[in-house]
Amino acid sequence: ESVTCKACEYVVKKVMELIDNNRTEEKIIHALDSVCALLPESVSEVCQEVVDTYGDSIVALLLQEMSPELVCSELGLCMSG
Repeated sequence: ESVTCKACEYVVKKVMELIDNNRTEEKIIHALDSVCALLPESVSEVCQEVVDTYGDSIVALLLQEMSPELVCSELGLCMSG
């Protein structure tokens, strides 16, 4: 699995924890902003890249109640199956 795939899944899982199933656009965006800060510096850069590049798409997909794995394969960051 690629680093980007891992970063994506981490971001989406963490966001879901932080919003606690309260899936509003505002909550998701706020969670996306804080999620990379929780990581060690070595990986927070990749995390930030995922958020900067795919943030809007992640928000949209999460609002459709998709799982982290599905979100990241939809974005083409992880191979599905």
